[in-house]
Amino acid sequence: MILDFPPQGVLLALTRQERQTLLHDTTAVPPHILHKIEAAPWEGEGVRVWLSLDDIEELLTGVSWEASHATCERRDQLFLDLYDRLAAMFAQAVGLDRMGGIADPLRELIRGFVQLMAEANVDPDSVRQELARLIDEQNTRSLTELGGLSPDQAFLLNNCGWWADPFPIRLEPNLSFQQVGQTELFRNVRAFLQAVEEFEGAPTTAKGNLTRAFVGHMLELLSLPPGHLEMIRQVCKVINESDVWTLHIVRVICQVGRLVRKRKKRFVITRKARGLLQEDRAGGLYYHLFDTMFRQFNLDYLTRLHEVPGIQATIPYALYRIGQLPVGQDHDFESLVPMVFVPTVHEEIGAVSSHGDMPQWLLKDLLLRPLESLGLVKIVAGERKPPSVSLKTRVRRLPLFDAFIRFDI
Repeated sequence: MILDFPPQGVLLALTRQERQTLLHDTTAVPPHILHKIEAAPWEGEGVRVWLSLDDIEELLTGVSWEASHATCERRDQLFLDLYDRLAAMFAQAVGLDRMGGIADPLRELIRGFVQLMAEANVDPDSVRQELARLIDEQNTRSLTELGGLSPDQAFLLNNCGWWADPFPIRLEPNLSFQQVGQTELFRNVRAFLQAVEEFEGAPTTAKGNLTRAFVGHMLELLSLPPGHLEMIRQVCKVINESDVWTLHIVRVICQVGRLVRKRKKRFVITRKARGLLQEDRAGGLYYHLFDTMFRQFNLDYLTRLHEVPGIQATIPYALYRIGQLPVGQDHDFESLVPMVFVPTVHEEIGAVSSHGDMPQWLLKDLLLRPLESLGLVKIVAGERKPPSVSLKTRVRRLPLFDAFIRFDI
C-alpha cells in the first residue's frame, strides 16, 4: 500500500488592504490562488488562508512581478512587505521535515504504525484518518519547551507574527512622547533628522557617508554611552562616520526606513519623516523604528560575528518568549539562549562556530541590544565568569515592553 503524507503548506494571514489589493489590483497572481483568498473567512480585520507550498511559490512569483511594476511608493511597499513575509514562510516551511516538524521518535512510531496497519490489510482511508489524528494531536499539544505554545501556534507565530491585525503580535502606535522620548534609538534618530532638516540636507562624501563636519556637529547631539565620546576623540585624529558606530546605524536605519533619501549628494528628510517628527506623533515614529529595525533592517549588520539569518527570521517567537519574563527580574544570557532560540537557530549557530559562548554573544548583538536601544529591556552587570571579558551578562524586561507589544495567540 502506498500512503501519501498530508499535504504541506502554510497558513497565510492577510490584512484587509493586502486582500483587497490582491483580489482587485493584480494581474500576475494565478486565479486559483485568488479564489482561495476570496473564499477565506474573515477573522477580525483580515483573513487567514491555507496555501500549499506550490501555491506559495506561485504567489511569490506574482507578488514579485507586481512589486517590480508598481506605479506608486505605497503599492510598491505593500508588495515588498508581502513578498518578504511570503519568502520567510516558504523558506521555513521547506526546511521542516515531511511530518510538519514532528520529532524523529514520534515520526518513526507513526511510520511503524502505518506499516503495521498496511500489513493487516486495514482500509487505507482508516489509516489516513488515524495518521492525521496523531499528527494533529502532536501539533496542537501545548509544550513547555515552547513556552506553553503548541507546534502549530509556534509555527503560526513565526510565519504570521509580524504585527498588526490579524497577525498574532500587535504593536501600540499611540504611545506618548513621555513614554518613548528618552529611549536611545528614538532620541538619536530624532536628533539626526532634526539636524538634517536644520542643515537643509546632510552633505555626503564621494563614498556616500556623512561628511566630517556633519559628524562633528552630531557628536554633541547624540546619546552615547558614558565615556564613549572621549574614547573616540582620543583614538581618532579625524572622526569619520564609520568611527561613530551609533551615528552610522542611525543613518542606515533612517535610510532603510525611508526617513531620509539621497538627493544631489545630500541626505534629505522625507515627507514621512517630517510628519513623524512632531511630538504628538512620537508613538508613530517609535513604531516605525521598531518595525524598521526588526523587519526591514538586516540585523546581522550589527555584529562582527558570524551571520545567522535564522535569528531575525524567528524574531516573533523570540519576542513572545521574552514577553513571558517577569518584569524587573534579571535573567542570565545563558539561560535565555535555549528559551528564545528555536532548535533550527541552535543548529545554524553550531554550523558556523563551535565556540561555547557564541549563542550568548549573538543573542546580545542581534536581539537584546536592539531591544535595549528601544527601551524595552535593559542589559545589566552580572557576575564575571572567566574567561568572559564582559560584565554585562544579565537582562531585565522593562514596563515599556508590555505597553508596546501585545500577543494574541
